[in-house]
Amino acid sequence: VYTYASPRTIGKKAFTDKVDEILLGKIHRIEYYLDPIPLAWAPGYENCGIRHWFHSDKEDYRCFENTKERYFSPNPFEFNKRPRDSRTKKEVCLQREQFSSLLTDLKWKVHFHNPQWYVKAAYQHLTEEQKEKLPSVDDSFPYLYYGWNKGK
Repeated sequence: VYTYASPRTIGKKAFTDKVDEILLGKIHRIEYYLDPIPLAWAPGYENCGIRHWFHSDKEDYRCFENTKERYFSPNPFEFNKRPRDSRTKKEVCLQREQFSSLLTDLKWKVHFHNPQWYVKAAYQHLTEEQKEKLPSVDDSFPYLYYGWNKGK
């Protein structure tokens, strides 16, 4: 089972534990960059399966496989560079984007919930042989990327 951009409300803990036991490694959840929809949840419900996350760096889409869930950190400094911190500024930024988000940013990030981003990221990770069997990604529709900061 592969889900793309889906909210994380799948079932109570007993249900998700049983699903993971029966379908171990057969459920994959794909998330893209700062898409806020996969953060949507209902209290008491949990995800099952394996989370994969596409990071967007201009036109290069990096895939992080089997990554931990996004969360809201109680430590306000966790995703900030501190003195004597061995992480680079780029690593700290990547961790913030991959694992944390603010609900107040929802209206600014909802444009990342766009199937075109998922298609482009997945297409880039295909082999040349696989790409030959598929049509290329059509980026001729400017409205598909509404709100994207081109200077990023």
